[in-house]
Amino acid sequence: MNKIKGDNLHTLIHSLTPTEKRFFKRFAKGRKQDQNDYLHMFDELNGMPEYNRELLQKKISAYNFQTHLEVKKHYLFQLILDSQRQFRDTKLWLHNSLVEIDILIEKGLYALAYKRIQNHIKQARINEDFLFEIQLLQKKVLLARYQPQIDTNSVLNEQQLCHAKSQNLLEYKQLLNELSAILSQNSFVRNSKQLRLFDRFSKNRLINNPAKAISLSALLYFYHFKFLYHASLGENDSCYKSAVKMHRLISTHPEVTRSFAQIYLRAISARLSSLILGGFKKNEFQSLVSELKANTIRINEPEIRKVAQGILYEYQLIALQRENNYEKALKLVYEAIDFIKNNEILADGNALKYLSFDIAKTFFITGYYSDANKWFLKMNFSESKSNGTDIYAFSRILSLLCDVFLNNIENVKYNANYLRKQLSNEGALFEYEAFLIRRIVNNFIHWNDLRKNAKVALLEQFREELKDQLASKWKANMVLYFDFEWWIGLQLGRLS
Repeated sequence: MNKIKGDNLHTLIHSLTPTEKRFFKRFAKGRKQDQNDYLHMFDELNGMPEYNRELLQKKISAYNFQTHLEVKKHYLFQLILDSQRQFRDTKLWLHNSLVEIDILIEKGLYALAYKRIQNHIKQARINEDFLFEIQLLQKKVLLARYQPQIDTNSVLNEQQLCHAKSQNLLEYKQLLNELSAILSQNSFVRNSKQLRLFDRFSKNRLINNPAKAISLSALLYFYHFKFLYHASLGENDSCYKSAVKMHRLISTHPEVTRSFAQIYLRAISARLSSLILGGFKKNEFQSLVSELKANTIRINEPEIRKVAQGILYEYQLIALQRENNYEKALKLVYEAIDFIKNNEILADGNALKYLSFDIAKTFFITGYYSDANKWFLKMNFSESKSNGTDIYAFSRILSLLCDVFLNNIENVKYNANYLRKQLSNEGALFEYEAFLIRRIVNNFIHWNDLRKNAKVALLEQFREELKDQLASKWKANMVLYFDFEWWIGLQLGRLS
């Protein structure tokens, strides 16, 4: 099979955001009739994890193309660039506003230019758009010679403060990027070696005191960093406190950013996640889910609303599982499946990935092991590598348990060995995963042959071993994917 890595057109298509892809499709449909054929090529390439020339040639052979494949690809590449230029033109209102002010000053309409500047500054401050405000203040300095009411020194002081806020926010963004780079390999700290990477963060002046954040945006980044930092270390109490402050900040100051909806989703998801990590608190969890449900309806942007709906399904399923309300969970899970089918391309791919995982968990908890296995196997290793291999490993570990309950013993033995080798080769076979795989293969393999008393003894022994495993604080946060201690309690309850 002819596979080529690094094809420019394939790379370009996969670099587009879901919004940009939808814009391209609308853009292409507005061109000549034969553009539909290029839309087919776009869809085929978009569906390929890796570029495969032979497969592409075969897929598009039925369409109305009259030229060589590389010529067709070149035309599609150029068409995408054309759509990107137009997409960006629709987002140049800031630049256009500054040009309009220049025109008004040039034409001697100083009072109107001053009014425009003041209005834009007011909006920039609401949005905490420091770079735009700095440019507006520069225009205000130029206008001072024509408008005597402008105090130049005062404007220069405003500029200086604006520069300081911009630099401060940039420093927090950089810290968050550095932390995200570490967590891109694994979603949580998994051993003492990874723990040492966090030492330099603990000594940074910016994350030890919220007063160091001199704008609302910077303070939001401060709490977002603190939440991720403590969650990664398994410090659940600190994680919860940071999530609460982050959520309250965005709830009481929706003007913090123009992308309020996205940051709000991040904040409320952080708080819900911390409640799962720190022990399920039913009333608080349900209250937050109800709030998320109400706010999802109010989100104007269709793409972000879909992300919100995906997150909402995820946490509703978690709540129903924790309440043992399996009948309602199963009813909701089929709604979530329909949602996924209708939203295959969804902004923030993790929303879709984690929802798929929670669909699988719902089937697993309710004993629909064949359905659970099908969804666990949807977790793709190559996709998981970009955001850590934890969720992939957990999906396969639970898949092993599904095969145990389905009495597919040979599958368990083969897949366990394959999973060990795969995770080991990627440097992602940590102690906790190795422990779980070993227990499933050695202890649970004969589950269906055991009598009731033997099953109870096995589960109780497993629970004691888990306590030792989870004694290391960075392992405790793995309940975000699946809480085996909780699952043992469910099984013991059913057996008794």
